[in-house]
Amino acid sequence: MNPNLIKSLWAVALAIGLSLGGTALIKANKVTTTSVERTPMPVSATVYSQQPTFTRNANYLGVIKAGSDSVLGFEVAGVLTGLPATEGMRVSPGDVLAQLGTDRRQARLDAATATYIRVSAERAHAEARAERIALLVEDGSASEQDYDDARFSAQALAAAESTAAAQRQSAQLELDKSSKHY
Repeated sequence: MNPNLIKSLWAVALAIGLSLGGTALIKANKVTTTSVERTPMPVSATVYSQQPTFTRNANYLGVIKAGSDSVLGFEVAGVLTGLPATEGMRVSPGDVLAQLGTDRRQARLDAATATYIRVSAERAHAEARAERIALLVEDGSASEQDYDDARFSAQALAAAESTAAAQRQSAQLELDKSSKHY
């Protein structure tokens, strides 16, 4: 038989013997720690009664942060001239939060209004002139060319009046957007 095999078998037999001997010693050394007489543990009873309300005062340390942030911005460019609302200030709907300079926008609105009034007057004058020339064309005192010139001039001034009205509306809108409201 192979000598290495015999040594290996002896080593395995020795390991098994040591394991069995150690287990027997552990079982022999085991002591029961449970007492024979068991006495009941003392218990205290609490009576439960339902209360209609409960108040508890609590103090906490920490930082309060807003649930949402608001970003303030203008749709039109300009110089900030007023900031009546400050951080942390309580505001109501309609309160002015910030104001841009309005002097140039007001001047633009005034110019657009003046242009609109002037073009409206010129259109009314051109329409009246076209009506008079139409009567003169009927009795042969004016040419068709004069009537066409007066009629197309009135139409051009009507279009110019619409343009002036749009410019006035645009200037008013920019002026309105110079204030940021809550």
